[in-house]
Amino acid sequence: MAGAVVGLKHDTLLSSGTSKNVDSAHKVNSGAFTDTGEYDKFLRVAPKDVPKVKPKHYPSKTSAQSTLSSTGVAATSEKSNEKPETATSASSSTAAEDFVREHQHIDQEHHSDTVLSTLGSYVQDGDGEQQLYYQKDVDVPLFWHIPRSGGTTLQDIFGSCLGLTIANNVGVLDGHNSDESIQTFRYGEGATYVNVDTTSKEGLIRAKKLGLVQSNLADVVVTPYLYESADLFNDLPEETEKKGRCFTILRHPIERAMSVFFYLQSTSEELKFRLMTIEEYAESAYCEENWMVRFLTNKMSDPITEDDLEIAKTILEHKCLVGFLDKLAESMGRFEKYFGWSNINTDGGQQCGREKMITEGDNVHKHPHYERYSRVWSLLEEKNKYDMKLYDHAEKIFLNQAFLTQG
Repeated sequence: MAGAVVGLKHDTLLSSGTSKNVDSAHKVNSGAFTDTGEYDKFLRVAPKDVPKVKPKHYPSKTSAQSTLSSTGVAATSEKSNEKPETATSASSSTAAEDFVREHQHIDQEHHSDTVLSTLGSYVQDGDGEQQLYYQKDVDVPLFWHIPRSGGTTLQDIFGSCLGLTIANNVGVLDGHNSDESIQTFRYGEGATYVNVDTTSKEGLIRAKKLGLVQSNLADVVVTPYLYESADLFNDLPEETEKKGRCFTILRHPIERAMSVFFYLQSTSEELKFRLMTIEEYAESAYCEENWMVRFLTNKMSDPITEDDLEIAKTILEHKCLVGFLDKLAESMGRFEKYFGWSNINTDGGQQCGREKMITEGDNVHKHPHYERYSRVWSLLEEKNKYDMKLYDHAEKIFLNQAFLTQG
């Protein structure tokens, strides 16, 4: 698999079979990522068991769009059964959209109104017509996967415990990235995947062409790319118009940055990471810089500013249901209640081990910990000062969103 990490120098990719020479336009000193190679080392999920059952096959994109009904989930929350409120049209201007436009330069390539118009809202603003609660037939759960933040554990819970059909990257294993029609495959016990790769930009383009959203096959879509995934919901036939419902798990930026380094050191084929100390990494161009703000604003190269931070705050507050790795049980409970998900048993009749997954995690790498005020902490904090501010704001968002899952 090919892979790259936000913050890696432009000529270095954690890859096999991927060119190490990336276009000079992606040269960065500010922590931007390279377009090539994507996120295999962090975001790619491999099924625990390779054997799979016969795929569910849908003959063509056209027939899938016209005949497939929503697979949905086993249970729907009380809130989702309420009479839908009138949704604000994509062309309508909300307070959030106005704020973003005021803080964005016209010549910037990252247009945040794309995300604001295609993702469902969690904050009532403008004329107060936003639908805040999940509607099974209208909304598609969209998990914004931040590397080294518990996303692999959540995906295990999605498949093994909740019985959800997942769109991530697993469905394109065994050559299914060349399939010409949308299908689902079940790997091992209880985990079913759509044959698309929503963890890469190229894969998202293919997913749109195959009609992922219209097919109603995915109960949850997993991606690090909010902007590219937002395009999945553009230009849909009127009868299948849908919105993404973003939710995410956040991890303290310094804890996450440490985890990134030690993961690289233990898994990378690049000798430089194996020989590098964390202090050297923190002072180098390989270190991440404000990953969350960059991905929320789609600003991958230029220096991050206070305006970018304010845009990121607005998008996170208005467009993402927020959870935290250090509150994983509570956060997962919120997600389950909001989306109407319920636990299932595995084929063997045993519980899926949800509690163990939450307490012990998956894809966990034990590593040294550096305390606050240490040199390592200070170096990483300086590199990620805007992510730190965003994280502080996210804690307030978490408190304010409690009403969405009450009652």
